[in-house]
Amino acid sequence: MGLRLNERWVKLAAFVIVLVAFAVLLFFFIRAIWSVLQIFIITGLVVLALDWFVEQLVSRRIPRWAATLIILLVFILTIGLFVLLIIPPMVSQFEEFIAALPDLWARLIARLGVLLARFPALGRNFDLQAFIIGLTRDVGSWVQAATTVFTTAIGAFTTTILIIVISFYMLLNPWPLLYGIRGLFPETWWPAIDRLAHEIAVRLRGWVVGTFVLGLAIGLLDYIALLLINLFSTERIPFILFFAIIGGLLEIVPIIGPIIAAVLPALVAFSINPLLGVFVLLAYFVIQQLENNLLAPYIMHRAVHMHPVSLIFALIVMSTLFGVFGAVIAVPVASIFKVLYDEWYYPLMHGGKKPGPPPREGPPEIAVPVQ
Repeated sequence: MGLRLNERWVKLAAFVIVLVAFAVLLFFFIRAIWSVLQIFIITGLVVLALDWFVEQLVSRRIPRWAATLIILLVFILTIGLFVLLIIPPMVSQFEEFIAALPDLWARLIARLGVLLARFPALGRNFDLQAFIIGLTRDVGSWVQAATTVFTTAIGAFTTTILIIVISFYMLLNPWPLLYGIRGLFPETWWPAIDRLAHEIAVRLRGWVVGTFVLGLAIGLLDYIALLLINLFSTERIPFILFFAIIGGLLEIVPIIGPIIAAVLPALVAFSINPLLGVFVLLAYFVIQQLENNLLAPYIMHRAVHMHPVSLIFALIVMSTLFGVFGAVIAVPVASIFKVLYDEWYYPLMHGGKKPGPPPREGPPEIAVPVQ
């Protein structure tokens, strides 16, 4: 028994050492070709989302080239419709928001000053000057980042064309790529690799489609909520379309994204009227509860089965290593590691058994040796 236990620990130690060395080498390699990898990561996610529709048309005896062309044309038309209908008013409201930012900023600082004067105890624990300096620095960086995004539209258009072209060829004939990747491993591993690849593809496809649907739903709910507040209030919240689109886009960032999406309109509303800011926070809180308890479990049930702390850890790590794009792909990367853990590592360490469902409450059962 002791010998078998030692063999297991030796195997685990060797595996960890090899894994760490491989991870370090992989990290430096990825950093060297990161700009290229971003294009292929986005392309891979697009292909995973569209492949199911292509396969449905192929199953109805439509030639694969025609099915691929039809689905890609529908995808391009959808993106084009989004750009034509949403982007111009969003850019217009963004420009208006930037122009109104100094006035909104002055109002917000005045409101904070009144609040601190009314509650002196709060002022002793809150450094208004440090808050203003820090927030000014952050706002400046956000504006600079947003300006950079809008000034690189030509590069984004070129990248989009490249992604569409690569997606077409990958959807048209993916088999050489798949068999080439499988050929990197021994034939005895192929059934396990096929099972892992299938499960990863299902999770990633579920995340892509689910995130898209959730973004649309949350953006629409945010817009309706802000519109209703404006209808029943004597003072109006400006830029509600801009805030709603930002709320929908930030659904791609788990847990933290919705919080960031709520802070900006709440601050603007607070600068107009503190009660208005409270209404905005309540509206976003209700929408978040609706998402967590109704929309997300139904839409994302096959995509992500991870603890919120694990998602936050993945988000922090990926954003630290790879910036904004790292935050965007944090959930897909975490999902891949989750599949590898559930389907490969855990069975390897536990005699082929897969992990069972965790207990809902209380500590895990620990076997206590009898003295």
